[in-house]
Amino acid sequence: MPPKQDQLRERVYKFYSDNIAAGKGYTRTHFMKEGVSERTLNAILQRFHNNLPASHQRGGGRPAKIFTPNKIRALKRKFDHKDGISQRQGVKKFQCSPAMINKTLKKLIISCRKKKTIPDRNERQKSDAKILCDRLSNFRFRALILFGVNIFAGLPPPRWCEADTPSFMK
Repeated sequence: MPPKQDQLRERVYKFYSDNIAAGKGYTRTHFMKEGVSERTLNAILQRFHNNLPASHQRGGGRPAKIFTPNKIRALKRKFDHKDGISQRQGVKKFQCSPAMINKTLKKLIISCRKKKTIPDRNERQKSDAKILCDRLSNFRFRALILFGVNIFAGLPPPRWCEADTPSFMK
């Protein structure tokens, strides 16, 4: 079903073309009795004389600058059914604001990546996972310092690193 404006335009076009001999004033007074404003009627009659169609024509707005159709396709490829990219990374990739990424994803009906917890863990498993993560992060930090001192500075590692260094790194 066409919008109200299109229906009104079509009615005015038909009425005016049927009563063109009576003139614009006759058409204007007829529709003003129905409650249509004079300015609207003048605009519709001007469209009629400019040979424009009664229906709304798509694509008459401002052209997209940030998200052109090619960029929208690329954004859809990156985010649709993927969890390897966050909105922040998308901001860097597409050089726009986070709000623009969010708005475009909502328009495309794509839900962005969310961090999810592992379901059905008991309390012991949760505490064990925290301990293992702490150990892993501490090990990576020490190994990074050890490698950073040896390789980049060309200096021997400090004494506090030697005690914590795993046997396979010595």
